[in-house]
Amino acid sequence: MIRALDGHTGRKREGGGALSPPSSKHFPGTPENQDTASRTECLRPREAPFMQPVTRASPGSLRAAPRPAASLPTRDAFEVTAQRPQTSQDRDRYFSGFKQGGTGNCVSVAAIKAAMAKFGPDQVFKSVKRSGQGYDVTMRDGVKVRVSDAELATAGRLSRISGRDPKLVRDAVLMYAAMANRAQLEGNDGRKNMSFERACQSLNDGESYREGPRWLGLQKHVRKIDPNDIHRYTAVVGASSRHAVFASDGFVDHYGKKRPSTTRGGLEIEGYGRPLRGAYALV
Repeated sequence: MIRALDGHTGRKREGGGALSPPSSKHFPGTPENQDTASRTECLRPREAPFMQPVTRASPGSLRAAPRPAASLPTRDAFEVTAQRPQTSQDRDRYFSGFKQGGTGNCVSVAAIKAAMAKFGPDQVFKSVKRSGQGYDVTMRDGVKVRVSDAELATAGRLSRISGRDPKLVRDAVLMYAAMANRAQLEGNDGRKNMSFERACQSLNDGESYREGPRWLGLQKHVRKIDPNDIHRYTAVVGASSRHAVFASDGFVDHYGKKRPSTTRGGLEIEGYGRPLRGAYALV
């Protein structure tokens, strides 16, 4: 399974054990080779020319500037509304409305954007109900989690999700908080009895790119696809050896910028010019 490790130069531990050795396999990006068991490393998000190789900079230059935590929502901010078909104009908002910050949570952010593109930001979960000092969330697979106001504030601070659309930022932070609660509940990476903050960190230190839908309760909506077919779908997550990205309608997300889907050497590439080695669509 391709594992995106944004912002880390080491390999992620499995279940708290020893670091696994790097894979020596090559991935030409064809259907028979995608999704093979591999660990991948991601650079910390930063601006770089689209489709240009990234020159590794000094550690200091990779530090992202502090971002303000997302503001707490109003009481009715997450009311689930009637689902309607998503248009290309709707999906344009998900490219630019919010983006990944200086953490390694590209898998979570890409999954959230794809979920919005498929269902709409108010229909990703089966229900969201205000209860006391927090929200009771029921996911589409029936799993229920509780997101307190304090956890929502923590999620906003640790996820570092930011953007130009305040409502989409709030929606994304709630989804991230619910994902962290489920990761805490199910012991992400074999870690039992995690605090909520540690669960958030488990989403920030690299994930298999196909784990995003699991934490959102959308496993039954996942279809594995050829990375070269991402232009055929409207709610896609693709993964290179170092980064996971949202894609829709023939465009690829690059930290809040909508870029045309592009090939190099016959393979679809992400914003840094690396070939996509795996992809799924939400259907």
